[in-house]
Amino acid sequence: DLTDEQRQGIILESVVNPWYFVRECGRIPHQGTTGIPFMLHRANLASLYLFFNNVDNYLTIPRQKGKTVAAVTGTLWAYLLGTSNSQIMYINKDLEAANDNLQKLKEYRDSLPEYMRSKEAIDTEGNIIKGRDNVKSITNPINKNSIVTKPSARSIEAASKIGRGNSQPIQYF
Repeated sequence: DLTDEQRQGIILESVVNPWYFVRECGRIPHQGTTGIPFMLHRANLASLYLFFNNVDNYLTIPRQKGKTVAAVTGTLWAYLLGTSNSQIMYINKDLEAANDNLQKLKEYRDSLPEYMRSKEAIDTEGNIIKGRDNVKSITNPINKNSIVTKPSARSIEAASKIGRGNSQPIQYF
């Protein structure tokens, strides 16, 4: 078992070095295991490099090669460690698919050691504060980050309204 000092060291290294988080901490849920390590290849390396350096990107590779895994892993790092007081928006062709991506993020989070999950915080009076966690949104009670899901628009007019009034630093389409 790790000491508190070791746990703090792992969290600090993950904050300043997202590659450490991806390669050493993150696990991808897989049936019959406690999770498998993230599989890095040129495409998701490039996508994550751009994401970690605040550059918009669009990844096109064959199906089932890890596009969603990379995007969810990157946004999990941002949600837990990479930013604060921020909102991340997941948009997909339909709300169910966006919600599925949020569910994947929760499963990835739950594959982390318990001390890295940020599901609850303790206020100055010793009260436990739990973050919001439902099908369409999640809130980190420690750093005040949140993730919300949105469906695609059915018209040009509706498209101009999705996300209107919000200024998310991260949007995953």
